[in-house]
Amino acid sequence: MTPLAPRVIRPADALTVLLGIAVFQGTWLVCVAAAAQGHPLLGSLTVVGLVLAILARSDDRQTDIQLVLEAVILGAAFDGLLLGAGLVEYASPTPAAGWSPIWIVALWAQFGAILRGPLHWLHGRLWLGALLGAVGGPLSYLGAERLGACQLGDGPGALIALAVGWGIAMPALLLLARMHQRGQDSKTVARS
Repeated sequence: MTPLAPRVIRPADALTVLLGIAVFQGTWLVCVAAAAQGHPLLGSLTVVGLVLAILARSDDRQTDIQLVLEAVILGAAFDGLLLGAGLVEYASPTPAAGWSPIWIVALWAQFGAILRGPLHWLHGRLWLGALLGAVGGPLSYLGAERLGACQLGDGPGALIALAVGWGIAMPALLLLARMHQRGQDSKTVARS
């Protein structure tokens, strides 16, 4: 198997993947609900706690930190564009006009932290990642809207922008994770 081939999920790994995704979704819910109730810092701290726990258990902390930072940069830019275009409005305050609120940035960090863990099985399946991003991204924002954490712009423009943006962001982040893994694999082979 080459380093770029998708990883096969064994049954024991499948449970770990499902548990990781469930924890991710639970933390997402806490963060979004807290932001909707006017407590964005509380939700953000919950997410940061999970990110720190993931990093503490990481077998390659440097790579995971890089992925978290890359996801934060990409996500803050993407959400800033949505905000600036009037496609989304957040219930909690933002640090400055056109900037993403802290809880959104925290959620992007959390997403970056699970790229090598629960989402590792998507590394060689970029088209599937794009499809999941194009569907799951808008659904997340719709869920946040239902909880009162944001308001999407009128008409289909916001959902289309979210689908396109997440359809690009998800495989881009998976590709970065794969590239970091390939670099780590080549370092390991060179040391042996």
